Amino acid sequence: MLRLFKTSDEDEHDVLVRQITERLAVQMIVDLNQAAERMSPAELRGYVRARSRALVRQDFQAAGFGKPLSTNERQEQETRVVERIAHEVVRSLAAGPISTIPLPHVSMRKAA
Repeated sequence: MLRLFKTSDEDEHDVLVRQITERLAVQMIVDLNQAAERMSPAELRGYVRARSRALVRQDFQAAGFGKPLSTNERQEQETRVVERIAHEVVRSLAAGPISTIPLPHVSMRKAA
């Protein structure tokens, strides 16, 4: 359902999601800095998702909300955080300098 206005509970959840994301993304970047060089972006993304899931769950349990979340809401919030962490980590670790492709020494007309 589309809602145009956010409630204060949703604002609190968004702030909590952002805080957990930032803290765990930095932690994952520091932990995976050396290992990320040997991984493809897809492998790194899967590895980050798997490693961060337990950490996210612990942070949500430690944070505690004003009102208890249902199982679906909690899983939705955890998934949002995990996906944001994966995006942040892959973006910062997998992004490297873009190498230029050398031009062929034979023109296309001569090659045909």
